[in-house]
Parts: sequence; C-alpha cells; structure tokens
Amino acid sequence: MARILVFITAISLLTSCFPRRLERNAFRKSYFCFSENLISDTLGLQHKGFYRFSIEDKKEGYIYPVLGCVFYSNGMFISNFDPIRFQKTKEASYNFYRRHTQWGTYKIIGDTIKALSIDSPGMMYCATTEFWFLILGNNTLKPIAQSVYKPATFKSIEEFKKNPNTKNITSSKFILYDSLPNPDKSWIMKERWFWCNKSKFMEWKKSH
Repeated sequence: MARILVFITAISLLTSCFPRRLERNAFRKSYFCFSENLISDTLGLQHKGFYRFSIEDKKEGYIYPVLGCVFYSNGMFISNFDPIRFQKTKEASYNFYRRHTQWGTYKIIGDTIKALSIDSPGMMYCATTEFWFLILGNNTLKPIAQSVYKPATFKSIEEFKKNPNTKNITSSKFILYDSLPNPDKSWIMKERWFWCNKSKFMEWKKSH
C-alpha cells in the first residue's frame, strides 16, 4: 500500500504544473510585474466586487457564465473567480489561494485594461493568459482579446472575434461582493519573480 501511495504521489507531482522560466518571465520581464500601484475607481473600474462574463447562445436561447474577474485596487487580478467555490475552499489545506485559481496583475492603458494571469501550481498546466477588456463605463467591461502563453497583440482582437469559443462572450455584469479573497494570501505574492522591486518584496515578506 505504501508503494502505491508513493507511486500516486510521484505521478501527481509529474503531472502538476510549476511555473517555468517562460511563465515567470511573462511577469518578471514585462510591465505585468507587481508594483502595488493603487488604482482609483474614477478610472471607470470597480474593486468592491467582481465582473461576470457570460456566453450567449442565440440559436439555443440561453446564457451561461464563463468568467468571473476581480480587479483589486493594488493592481492584483483574478481571472476565474467563483464566490461559491471560494467560500467552500478558503479554509481547506489546498484552498482557493493555492489551487485552481488564476492570479495575476492588470494595467489600464487609455480605455483598455490589459491583464495577465497564471494557473496555480498543482494544476495540469501552468499557462499564462493575457486578457484585454474595453472599459465602456457604467461598471461595464467588454472582452476584446485573449492570448494563451504569448503576449496579446492587435491581431489577437481579430482572432477573438472569429473564435467560436469567444466571439459570443457578452459584456460584463458587475456584482457587488464584500467577501473577496485577500490577495496577500495568494501563492503568487510569495514569489520573488512576481514583483518588480526586490526590496519591496522583502518588505512585504517581513510583514507577512
């Protein structure tokens, strides 16, 4: 039995992801590294809740949610927030902060939000995904681009429109929610490569 458990553990480790240099550099060597910049609500982005995006199937006549995004005022980002799953797993050993969550950062450039997230260690793949959202006002965002493993470009916008998996994603619905995850508890905050400034990282580490 002990040998079987060791074998299962080894298989689990082999199939679990750990961020490679490619994924680490996507943050470390770009403007997506974490710098704890406070972002005001006056820029048309709300922080006290999450934005839910859905896919509308006009042929079948139904709408179902596909993405929940959280934009924290310090520049942190979650790309797959599910409040029910968070409440169920936040106290578990392998909880929302450490498993099955895509944490990252975002920047606002003009009327566009550019965000980058990465799969948590322990998932099957450690993919980085870049999202672009257009700020429409009235707490509404429109997804316009998505790129996995590589930076998004203006070409990504055309690909997003033509992709059958993304072209019917609706503009967001903002949902007020006062029990968001604490980003300071996320696994990625403990990684030096996530931060722009080493001294800031060391300061944060001492206080946490």
